[in-house]
Order: sequence, then structure tokens, then C-alpha cells
Amino acid sequence: MKRIIASLVFGVLALASLFAADLTIVHTSDFHYYSQYYIQDPDYMRKVMLTADGKDTIDSVQIAQTFVKDMLELRPDAVVVTGDLTLNGETRSHQELYALLHQLKENGIGVYVMTGNHDVGQTAYKYVDGGLKKVESLGAMEFETLWWDLGFGTGIYQDDWSDSYISQLADDLWILSIDSNTGTKGTIRTKTLSWIEEHLKEAQEKGIKVISLTHQNLFVHSKNFTWGYQLDNASKLLALYQKYGVTLNLSGHLHIQHIVEQDGITDIAASSMADYPLQYGVLTIHGDDMSYETRQISDETLIQNAKEVFDACTENKSVQRLSEVKDEESKARMLELSLQLNREYFAGHYSDIDEEALQMWANINGEGFASYLSYIYDKDADHRIWSNH
Repeated sequence: MKRIIASLVFGVLALASLFAADLTIVHTSDFHYYSQYYIQDPDYMRKVMLTADGKDTIDSVQIAQTFVKDMLELRPDAVVVTGDLTLNGETRSHQELYALLHQLKENGIGVYVMTGNHDVGQTAYKYVDGGLKKVESLGAMEFETLWWDLGFGTGIYQDDWSDSYISQLADDLWILSIDSNTGTKGTIRTKTLSWIEEHLKEAQEKGIKVISLTHQNLFVHSKNFTWGYQLDNASKLLALYQKYGVTLNLSGHLHIQHIVEQDGITDIAASSMADYPLQYGVLTIHGDDMSYETRQISDETLIQNAKEVFDACTENKSVQRLSEVKDEESKARMLELSLQLNREYFAGHYSDIDEEALQMWANINGEGFASYLSYIYDKDADHRIWSNH
């Protein structure tokens, strides 16, 4: 009799453990992967890159390879990629990144991708002989075909009007991937919104939790990045989330690690995997409890390379305004502060800063980079971590 009771107790505990098991989802975004095949003039490409927006595109292949290696060691249940897989939709870039991420699927890790504004219908180039030359890029249908088993094709439900889909990660958890880039970029089609409501209603009736994915952001994360960053018809999607109890959205596009919570809904915008500090988010789900933290990829050399590229681009923006500053010591302090602040803003947290140097920036008349630096500093913010409890 004791053996029977012990067996029953063990069985109940095992069943409870099964239902209480953690689910881990890695959230990454904006790889802007660029095939080495297209870099036929690396010197010219580096020159362009160091005066651009901070992406370490020239190392994008090695960054993606390291990410995949890290995921094979971490072994999450799923990896979600919220768009901008490639630099500008180059066919070969798509093909190579697909092959890399497919290694995760082959090793039992779910992979769920979506289009970003850089992935389909773009004009793509290669770097050659001190200039640019057009190359083949993917259209929307070609994207769907190539990425079929790492995206749209994995859905238990698929939208007829876009590349939106719903995948089931557990009996009580769906991932809703919303395409807003195969039509008018940044806009969810009206018929897609109807499709979303139909299935959110079903999920609510069945007691299924839904986590949504978008490329563009659900909320405005910064007054510096509004038009073109938030979904054009975000208010309609938010109304559905309020109605059907969706509380978490994962997005990208902004390239800045940033979290906004409003009216019971959280939008976590992930850093770009092309920008320093080369980090991704880890979402852990345990019953109704969810928590999120960022981690960097494991290659310190790549992180340092990305830092150098990012700082060079920040410095280019800074020196345009610092020409107005005559005192060399003040100029040096202001430059150092601009590098630190921009770096930490994109990483999602802040350390101690030179407050006097920040005031010097604030005293520069005019808008642009000076007002940007004054705005972004948020002493107590840490957008690298989040929980709903």
C-alpha cells in the first residue's frame, strides 16, 4: 500500500513539475546580416560604415555565427527574430542567414522570424570599386517561400492577407507574429486586424496566453524616434490587446534596448544584433509569471569591434556641434560624454556620468544632437530587465 501511495505521490509531483516547467524564449532583432560575397571593396565599405548609423555590418556574418553557437549552448525553447534579418533584402544574405538559423531548428530549437522594413521589396547593393552596384533582392512571396519553416509555414493559423501567423509553443501559449512590412511598411492591413481579432477571441475562450511580435514598435519609445518607428495603426492593435488580454509585445526596429509599459501592456524593443553591445533578450515564462533579461554574445573581440564602429559614428555626429566649443578640455569632456551616453542609451542602462559635461551640451543652442544627448539620459532607468510580478 505504501508503495502505491508513494508511486501516486511521485506521479503527481512529476505531473506538477511538467506543468510548472519554465519556458525560455530568446528575443533578438535587426541582424542586418550582409553576406561577405557582396563586400568586394572592404575598404570602401568600412569608410561608409564608419560615417553611418553605428551598425557593424562588416562583421555581421561572424556576429550571426556566434549567436547561433551561443543558442546551441543555451538551448532555449524558441528564438524569435523581430525583423530586419538582412541589410537590405539581398537574396544571398537571406539564404545564408536562413541556413545559419536553420541549425537551431535542426537541434530542436523553435525559430520564428518575421519581415522587417529592410527585408522585402528593397533596392540592394554590393560594395565594389569604390562604389555601389545593384544586386538581386527578395520580394514578399520569395521571403515567405525561403523562410517557410522558420516562420509563416510553422503557423497553426496563417493570415491570407499578410505574412502574419500564429505558432503554438505550448498547450497554453501562442506566439502571434504580425507582419506590417509586406504592404505599406509600418501598417497592419485592415483584414489582418480582423484575422488577429478572430484568433485572440479564440485564445481568450480557451485560456491560452498570447505573446505578440511586431517589427515596428507598439508604443512610442522616444520623442526622437516617432514617425516610422511606432506602428502606424498601433491604436487599433492596442484596442484588441486591451479587449482580449494580451499583455506583452516583443519588437525591434528601434535598435535601442527599451521597455515601455502602458495600461497593462508592455512593449520590449530589443537592441539590434548589428549594434554594440551585441545583445539579445531572454524571456522566461513560469506559469503566469514572466521575466526578461539581456545577455551579450560570447565573442569579446566582436563586441569590441562593434563598440569601435558605434563610437566612431557617434563621434562624427558629436564633432559637428563641438566645433562651437573653444575650450579644448571642455570639448574633450563633452566628446567622452557623448560616446558614453549614446552607447549606454542603446544598451538600455546608465552608469555615472560627467554631469557638468552634460550641462555643457545642454547649453549649446539649437536642436539636433545636443538636445538628443540631453534628452536620452535617464539616470535610474534599466531597460535590460523586466518582470510582470
